[in-house]
Amino acid sequence: MGGHGTALDEENKRVRCKYCEKVVGGFNRLKHHLGGVGSDVVECSEVPADIKEHMRNSLLEKKKERLVRQVGILDHPELPLKRSFCQLKPTQESPMEKGKRAGETVEGDYVNGKSSPHLTPPRQTSTNEGNNMKFESTFLSGHIPSSLMMEEDVKPVIKEEVRNESELLVARSVGGFFFEAGINLNMVSLPSFKKMIDVVIACGAGLKLPTENDLKGWILQQELRELMKKHIRGGELVRASKLKSLAQFVTLENIVSERENLITMFRSTKWIASICASRDKGKRVVEKLENTSFWIAAADILKVTNPLISVLHQICESDNAPMGFLYDAMDHSKEKIKQNFGGEETRYLPFWDIIDNVWDNFLYSTIHSAAYYLNPSLFYSDGFYVDAEVTTGLLDCIARMAKDHYVIARQLEAYRTPAGCFAEPMAVDQRTSVPPALWWSLYGGQAPELTDIAVRILSQTCCCALRYKLGRGLSEQLHAEGNCLEQQLFREMEFVHNNRYLWKCASGMEETGFICEENLNLLKDWIIEDNDKRGINSVGLDIRCSRSSEQ
Repeated sequence: MGGHGTALDEENKRVRCKYCEKVVGGFNRLKHHLGGVGSDVVECSEVPADIKEHMRNSLLEKKKERLVRQVGILDHPELPLKRSFCQLKPTQESPMEKGKRAGETVEGDYVNGKSSPHLTPPRQTSTNEGNNMKFESTFLSGHIPSSLMMEEDVKPVIKEEVRNESELLVARSVGGFFFEAGINLNMVSLPSFKKMIDVVIACGAGLKLPTENDLKGWILQQELRELMKKHIRGGELVRASKLKSLAQFVTLENIVSERENLITMFRSTKWIASICASRDKGKRVVEKLENTSFWIAAADILKVTNPLISVLHQICESDNAPMGFLYDAMDHSKEKIKQNFGGEETRYLPFWDIIDNVWDNFLYSTIHSAAYYLNPSLFYSDGFYVDAEVTTGLLDCIARMAKDHYVIARQLEAYRTPAGCFAEPMAVDQRTSVPPALWWSLYGGQAPELTDIAVRILSQTCCCALRYKLGRGLSEQLHAEGNCLEQQLFREMEFVHNNRYLWKCASGMEETGFICEENLNLLKDWIIEDNDKRGINSVGLDIRCSRSSEQ
């Protein structure tokens, strides 16, 4: 077996398959893996056919030998004889004549001088010297072949007739199952039916049949995966993501990219013969995929979501701190959406309004504008622009973080020109090749105050909630609606919750299980309802809010 796998430890408890690189538990499991034998072993998909056949035959032969040792051969003394045997041929010698010639007596009942047709031969006991088995038989038929009177002739007939009875029993059992379940009888010609019978025979005694839950659970899912693997590149449509909100859109993108393969799969005979094809869900899926309007709508959705997903990937998966690129990435995503819709305002402007609403009211901070301005790869590029939002954000951060605003103003002018250390050839060459924060650390020596502010801003990450498992869904629900008093209460409670959680993380306590989206039912007193469901208490809060604002 060493030529088919590589041991990963000294005890040979973990072995890697040479053909598909799968790791199994020992060389015995490797044999089952290569031969495709056993329900708890994944079959190797890369092994050559001759090696697979050799391994399979070897395992089945060993299994057969083991069963023979346990059960014994068919001519056991306790196995019953068949009730009747084949009729005596005319050319064969009768047992009476053979008995007379051998000096034996045949006893019979005589009526009116004639022998009774029911002859009762004497009981005969024969001994098999090979296995010391004994059996005795009483023949009830009047026409007994003479060949059955000898032991060596009895054994083959018994074996053959018992085998025939077993086959008849199997055939009737299969037929009974088909009739009771109302299965189309043509299904017996399916290759999967023959494969099922072969596997059952190979498993032999002790086979544990699958339950109903197994059939509609992991077995069904495994068959669907195999079907998709055959028709779809990669075999997976549903993709997981760190962000739950992204998974469904990434899955939709996979579905659109595999459109032709999916249609081919759902038109295949294997799908039509499967149980899923006859269920309502399966029928609805096929109907949906056959509908052209579904694919048009899916393509329009991806025109909006793909640019936004690329921004999220840049934030969560980039090796560099994304703070300096977020402001520009949002603008580029909007332009990409406009381009995807061919510049038709009626199609892209509604999505722009939604993005602007979320950005302005939930996501934007002045630090985003400051990071955009202080990012040298963007600031010195041809596409950089300054508007009121950018300058206001930069000045707000400087006012909060700097003590001497006059010094910062002079250093900003040197950065803008550029002049001094910012105009050095190496600093110019590496504006786009190194992370922004590192660029300031390397070439901002003549502007230490501005460099300190730039490094602090550009080193910020944008995925703290994901890294520390803070509940984003909690914040979105708490700030969705409500009057000013409710909003203030929710802000304070959220502030306490997040800071206590971060304090636990910083002090080395357990990071998980504090509060997450799944625990929102424990916070039902926090979550607000629709305005028309809050009743008189909400009216009172609104009145108090308006009075307090008037004061």
